Amino acid sequence: METRVSNWENLLAEYLEDCRHKPFKWGEHDCALFTAKWEKILTNKSRFSEFFNKYSTKLGSFKALKKYGKGDLIKTVDEKLEKIDKKKITRGDIISVNTEEGIALGIYTGRKIAVVSLDGLIFLSLDDAIDCWRI
Repeated sequence: METRVSNWENLLAEYLEDCRHKPFKWGEHDCALFTAKWEKILTNKSRFSEFFNKYSTKLGSFKALKKYGKGDLIKTVDEKLEKIDKKKITRGDIISVNTEEGIALGIYTGRKIAVVSLDGLIFLSLDDAIDCWRI
């Protein structure tokens, strides 16, 4: 687990508000970059920085996962973050969920999972969680 900055809870609220109405866009505001940017805010670094500014399409994201990661989203996150049981999830941790578009990553807010959608953030139940990782 990385050391969190001292005012991280305020930064989480600000980050979620900044992203609330920001629509999904590959390579700029997709689920992977949404959570990677949060890790950078939370800890002043990101273990996913090699993905920043590397793709702009869905196909490009798959190519980036093969080039810089483990070939798919979940395996890549598994390699870089500590997987935890859903019962141990805390505010600010990363969670994967199933969406109509496929597996997506989100941030646990303490009550819900914030996930990027076409029109901005949506907030899903923790019951929707598949995998959880500690930052």
